[in-house]
Amino acid sequence: MAPLVTVGLPIYNAEAYLAECLKSILSQSYTDFKLLAIVDGPNAACEAILGAVRDSRLEYSVNPVNLGITRTANLLLERTDTPYFARMDADDRMKINRIEVQLSYLESHPDCDILGSFFEYIDPSGKHVGFEKSWPQTHSEIRDRFRIHNPIINPTVMFRTEKIRQIGGYDESYVNAEDLALWLKALVKGLGFTNLPDNLLEYRLHDEQATRARSRFDLDYGDRAYAEFGAAIWGDHAPDFVGGRTKLHRLVRRLKRNFKSLFGNA
Repeated sequence: MAPLVTVGLPIYNAEAYLAECLKSILSQSYTDFKLLAIVDGPNAACEAILGAVRDSRLEYSVNPVNLGITRTANLLLERTDTPYFARMDADDRMKINRIEVQLSYLESHPDCDILGSFFEYIDPSGKHVGFEKSWPQTHSEIRDRFRIHNPIINPTVMFRTEKIRQIGGYDESYVNAEDLALWLKALVKGLGFTNLPDNLLEYRLHDEQATRARSRFDLDYGDRAYAEFGAAIWGDHAPDFVGGRTKLHRLVRRLKRNFKSLFGNA
């Protein structure tokens, strides 16, 4: 019988953590899946790690140039021929039962299209450093939490492949906010969300990741996603959303945005 799940793994300069990531995927308690990986631009170290794997479930390719995370994610989606697609990041680690638990849930809950989970944080050495304690679980809770921030964490997600293809996949005009834009679009289209309370991922915190997350341009793309989809989701009660690291940071960004709207053409 053909596999039901493809694990999609985009890889960019992840040689420090890639071997750990691959081991966590290929050691899953549920074994009948495909692992599709794309190295986003030539990287000898990553290619050597992938080339050393002797497991027929792994198929990988290398983009001739760096195309970016969003285009690479769409290439993975285009090449997937299984009903379910599990997204993974190359610096994180799956818990051993992730695929088994998520597949079982999706198979028995046809109203759920996009399935995330709780997770734990690890440091660069792989040491546990904490949990996220208040993640929403039901569709209505998730929809409400989106008013404040993105409660669906990309590398925890397994979704129904065709449902995401039908709404156009990742929007490549959103740089480093492609997951947020996709989830908001999915809400507009009526897709169902769930977060499982199981910790199914070890989410690694490290300096390069933090630098990317603090990008002003990334925050601007997040604001744009809410501006594009907010009214279609919440109507007149759509949030005046401004992303940021802290309440103070969000307030400063909102003041700057309002100042520009009032005096930008002065």
